[in-house]
Amino acid sequence: MKTRRPPETIPLTLWLKPRVLEGLALACKDQQGNIFCTVQDAAADILMDAAETYLRDAEQAKEEPADDGIPF
Repeated sequence: MKTRRPPETIPLTLWLKPRVLEGLALACKDQQGNIFCTVQDAAADILMDAAETYLRDAEQAKEEPADDGIPF
């Protein structure tokens, strides 16, 4: 049996998606409001930056001895 959500609430997926797209659209504009890339380009740039940061942090963690006793 499905539980019913209160009518005044909005499912998270409906709330998040427009804001994510809005953020990506804003990332495609410069300070004057000129569009210089597509939303897909902005998303790809964000994902690539996140991947590069993750890999860099992982490499640094391997090189530095961990004092907390938690293996990487």
